[in-house]
Amino acid sequence: HFLRNVTDEVRTRNALQDSRRRLALSLDAAQAGTWGVELTTGQYFRDERTTRLLGIAPGSEPLQWSTFIHPDDRLRVEEVFTRAIKGNGESCDVEFRAIRPDGSEVWLASRSTVFRQDQREPMMLGIVQDITERKRAEQMLREKTEELDRIFRLTPDLLCIADTDGYFRSVNEAFEKVLGYSRQELAGALY
Repeated sequence: HFLRNVTDEVRTRNALQDSRRRLALSLDAAQAGTWGVELTTGQYFRDERTTRLLGIAPGSEPLQWSTFIHPDDRLRVEEVFTRAIKGNGESCDVEFRAIRPDGSEVWLASRSTVFRQDQREPMMLGIVQDITERKRAEQMLREKTEELDRIFRLTPDLLCIADTDGYFRSVNEAFEKVLGYSRQELAGALY
């Protein structure tokens, strides 16, 4: 018998290739990389997206995650990973700063899970995403909010925040001084 039907094998191989292609496109669209570590050996691996996110030269030796994590974030990140490893398969989400080999800093979000199957060594598998721009935007929003709060508090003009139903939500100090009512009395009152 020299002939055999390989139709199912070809379909399976094509489906696997399609699945890999969709995964690669999805990871590219999300600007995310994948990583993993064998928990008993500590052997770490990463894909080329993660290599780029960390600013590592392609083909360089895998380094331990802790070498990239900002010293101020390292203990917190290690505690999160340790809880996940000791847990029972729950996902692990953590945001932290990483320091690239060139000294630049990047904010990363990692989502991972501990994977235990059959007799294989347990592994932690995850994705990592660059969230630097989001963190910058959050910082700018915090600074603007603080600035507006300061203006609201310190201006000599009467300022209030009211809802569309006609109720005061907040008034500034000048409102209290001019009208003689406390902020607590005016909060929730109809204007």
